[in-house]
Amino acid sequence: MADSAPVVELHEVFKTYPDAQRERSVLCGVSAAFERGEYAAILGRSGSGKSTLLNLLGGIDLPTKGAICFQGRNVSKLNEQRRTLFRRKHIGFVFQFFNLIPTLTVFENLMLCLDLNGIDRKTGRARVEELLDQLELLDRADSFPDRLSGGEQQRVAVARAIAHRPSLVLADEPTGNLDRETERVVLSLLRDMPQYENTTLIAATHSPEVATHADRVLQLREGVLADAGQ
Repeated sequence: MADSAPVVELHEVFKTYPDAQRERSVLCGVSAAFERGEYAAILGRSGSGKSTLLNLLGGIDLPTKGAICFQGRNVSKLNEQRRTLFRRKHIGFVFQFFNLIPTLTVFENLMLCLDLNGIDRKTGRARVEELLDQLELLDRADSFPDRLSGGEQQRVAVARAIAHRPSLVLADEPTGNLDRETERVVLSLLRDMPQYENTTLIAATHSPEVATHADRVLQLREGVLADAGQ
């Protein structure tokens, strides 16, 4: 790995939700550390808490107990506004259903995150054109999302997640809505991302295929996260 210090760490993280007359435990004392440039896959069945874990890592939600530290900083202690600004700068997200803004073109979808991070337009345009060229989507720059195939939309979603060069990319079932051939293309893109972008990638999935090229595979079962081999 490029650096010895972890990019993100979980320390005895618990997450519970109200459920009728009792609390439902989703995560039970999860501890883990992820290094810079690492590709980690988190396997688990639907409903096992994978999305909850990613939301906590991304600062979208807060743990019931425990701490989440990003490069040594406890982001669990930040208020909502500061978490939003932190997330905008340091984290990228890839979702199963793409979540592209339908009223913006491909180019505009990618430029938006750069604009929000205060990157000047000239630098931003060059970065977007570079990514679209790498993904063989430069000819679709002026297209709206509904004119793209599912695979093209997911490639745009990956490009959007890494456009501002975040330290951490979180992918939630990134191939769950794709056919087998398109899944192969997107998996290749995700596999190469840490190598080329020096970004830590954490992908949550129920598909063993997504974990094939991961540096480390973890299993989330009954609220506990452990190496898949354990």
